[in-house]
Amino acid sequence: MLKAIIQKEIKDTMNNKYPHAAIPQTVLAKVTKGGDVINLKILDEFENIDNNFAEIPEIKTNTLYEYGDIVVITFLYGKLEMPIVIRKWEGC
Repeated sequence: MLKAIIQKEIKDTMNNKYPHAAIPQTVLAKVTKGGDVINLKILDEFENIDNNFAEIPEIKTNTLYEYGDIVVITFLYGKLEMPIVIRKWEGC
């Protein structure tokens, strides 16, 4: 019982004080709406859509991206609502 209480307290503290810790800093994402204002779905390390994250809509970019492109993105201050598209992913 004590273990469960401690785990809950740690989880609550992480969620309330450090929510950015659960968000990856730099990830790949798939363009689900192309143009210079795009929508993205975050990908996992195997380049499959990661359903733990909602689609990120209406990201303004200086580059035109097409539907299906894979891009490298990061999150300013670890906030999902502040994504920055770094570039198109060409693979390793």
